Amino acid sequence: MSPGNNQRFIGEIIGFHGLRGDVKVKANSENPDWLNTLKKVTWIRGDKTLELDIIRARKKASGSVILAFANYRDRTHVEAELAQGKLYADDTSLPQPNEAEGEYWASDLVGLTVIDKTTQAPIGVVLDLLTSGGRDFLEIQLPGKKQTLLIPFIDEFFPTVNLDTKHITVARLSEFIDESTQKTSPKPPKG
Repeated sequence: MSPGNNQRFIGEIIGFHGLRGDVKVKANSENPDWLNTLKKVTWIRGDKTLELDIIRARKKASGSVILAFANYRDRTHVEAELAQGKLYADDTSLPQPNEAEGEYWASDLVGLTVIDKTTQAPIGVVLDLLTSGGRDFLEIQLPGKKQTLLIPFIDEFFPTVNLDTKHITVARLSEFIDESTQKTSPKPPKG
């Protein structure tokens, strides 16, 4: 089963915490701004869907989120019912990204056509927004290539994001294309 059109992926259950039915969630962002405001989520695994009311929420120092749901008061019940589910929330119940500040939903970036700022030529499509070491990267699929490019998602490299026209402009592309497509061959021995 898939989420509704007005729902956003916010994380997935990766384990359990304590004996009171709390679940450990890997959030879709390092700073889940929905943590203290969200009251309901949709849980999905396979073709099973549940609407769950959040009764407790907190972030651990490790970065994971701990949630507790109404009607799930013990670990045995939670383990049997909610393991490995993905969590979604309605757009209207989530804090909205501030595009003027360079904030976007990851799902809105996926599928955008990437345009070279210098040549105005399309060079690929955004596959994903990945986070590593506290920095966001756009993964870009180049046409006809198995490999992808990972470019830090910062204004310096992506000066324009236009969700209306479904394109994103990349600057200084040669810094990334050359490294990713350059083949190294062994140097001949000196002698």
